[in-house]
Formats: sequence, structure tokens, C-alpha cells
Amino acid sequence: MYLTNISNKNNKVMIFITISYISLGSTINFANAENFTINDGEVTKLEDNISSTLKYTNPINQDGSDGAMGVAIISNNGTGAVLASTTHGGIFDSSSQKNASDPVWHNHFAKLMAGNSTGNKCGGDLMVEELTFESPGNLTIINDTMEHSQLPTNFNATSSFSNNSLNFVLGENIDKVVTFKLEPKSNPYGDIEAVCVTNIQPAKNISIP
Repeated sequence: MYLTNISNKNNKVMIFITISYISLGSTINFANAENFTINDGEVTKLEDNISSTLKYTNPINQDGSDGAMGVAIISNNGTGAVLASTTHGGIFDSSSQKNASDPVWHNHFAKLMAGNSTGNKCGGDLMVEELTFESPGNLTIINDTMEHSQLPTNFNATSSFSNNSLNFVLGENIDKVVTFKLEPKSNPYGDIEAVCVTNIQPAKNISIP
């Protein structure tokens, strides 16, 4: 599945780097950090899957009006294989979405490029380098609580960028849980060239047995 967005010239173009972003030409409305903060939670890793329960400060918005944002579970493998749940409107990058306008929360495995590295267009921030179209595991949101179940530790999927086959493997240990925002970077023609992972906030009260 190739990702497309509408450029200023109304031509469809392929997006090579993206995780989720507000539709081009609209006002980007990122959520305030205090509106998307994890109070406490638990992440449990079994041999071949992960489950989690995360409680937030406020009810979790599900209509996309708070902007492009997400939460990630990171193992000791670091940013090479990150489990992320995101919400956005304006891009069709997941099998869980009905169409490009669907802001439904969904899961991805993602590979992130380190800040200030060769090819990174996000400066000192992380940049999305690769992303699965298929959505791993299950995701449930009720009021201020997000629950994950059957998140696989080894996942084969299709790239949202190129339609190539991907394989992601989590590390043996869960390292941290973080929330983040997403910031698209455009060229002078208005085409998205990169999506940056910004405002990363580690969750403090997470139990990881």
C-alpha cells in the first residue's frame, strides 16, 4: 500500500517518510503535552506477545481533533523496532483505517532514524524511517484508559512506504513507554518529505514486571 497526499498542485505524490500527520492545507492542531500524559500503567511481556494498560490524565480523544500524536512501547532494541499507537487525519497508512480521513487510533511497528544523523530531515528530532501498514495486536480505548493486547514481539508486515516486506523483532526487555507528537516537514511545493517525532515524554509510573 503506497501512501499518498494531495500537493499544492492537486497532484498525488508518494510519501516516502511518514507515520501520521494532519491533512495538507489544514491547520495542524497538535495536542498540548498536559492533555496527553500517562498517569500510570503496566506493561507485561510474555514470550511472544505484550499487553499493557495505560491510564491518562484526561479522556483520550478519538476524533482526531487533538492532532497527530501517539504512544510508544520501546524495548532494549531501541528505535530500530518500536511499537507505536497513533491517531491522525489526512493520511491512509494503516489497515485499521477506513480511509485517509479516518482518525481511528491504530498500531504500527516503526523504525526511527536518530536525530542529526545522515539523511535525517528533522534536525535533532527522531524521524520515521519505516512503518508497517498492517496493525499489530489489539487496541482498546475507554475514557482515559488505553489497553493493548496480543502485541507480537516478532511481526511480519508490509511497508506503508514501498509495499516491501518488513520484519520487526522487539528486544528481550521493555525499556520504557513514551508519548509523543508528530510534525510533518514539507518541501517548497508543499509535499511531505519527512515526519518528525517530537515532544517525547517518558511515562513515569509504569510497572514493567
